Amino acid sequence: MYRDDRTVLDPTCACYVCAELKTEKSALHALFKEKNHEAGRLAIIHNVSFFNTLMSKIRDAIRQGTFSKLSAIYVSRAEKPSWKKMEKIL
Repeated sequence: MYRDDRTVLDPTCACYVCAELKTEKSALHALFKEKNHEAGRLAIIHNVSFFNTLMSKIRDAIRQGTFSKLSAIYVSRAEKPSWKKMEKIL
């Protein structure tokens, strides 16, 4: 699925893996296929950043009383939502 995907993991993500290294999905796929330990490290850095951002958005939405909107937007999408699109809505 990702073997030939030359796009960055998440172009909207500000983590080191996406923003600084600009790691492509195909490159990470290859590292995992090779059982290279770097694949796990890069995935962990990205995933922790993703969940930290998600939790920050959740806390902000709770404070602003817009959590149900955030939840509905997030749950209604099959793919990972774009934070930039969500910020415009909220």
